[in-house]
Amino acid sequence: MYSFSITEDSNGEIRIDSFRERFPMDFSFWDKADYQSHWQQASTALKAEQAVSFIQSMYPPETANFYRAWVAYPCNDEVIFQEQMLFIDELEGGFNTQHPHLNAQRISLRR
Repeated sequence: MYSFSITEDSNGEIRIDSFRERFPMDFSFWDKADYQSHWQQASTALKAEQAVSFIQSMYPPETANFYRAWVAYPCNDEVIFQEQMLFIDELEGGFNTQHPHLNAQRISLRR
């Protein structure tokens, strides 16, 4: 079982079973509701067995060089989580701003 949340001190937190890690977040482009909506969309896609990215800090796409994300890949009856840097210039077709959780699929298909 996993979850993403925003702590009282405005950090992000991922929990995977007994594992727990906090990460810094940026609220200059997305607010709390934007992150929560994105994480919910990513969770829904992951339940449908799609590879997804859970963005940690969203910056304006026209100026960003990369995004930090927890990327999740369904594998048999498990989910593999990896913290990654998504470099914009390495994403085939660019960064999907409308559905940022789908950027993981572009990386996983190239491997």
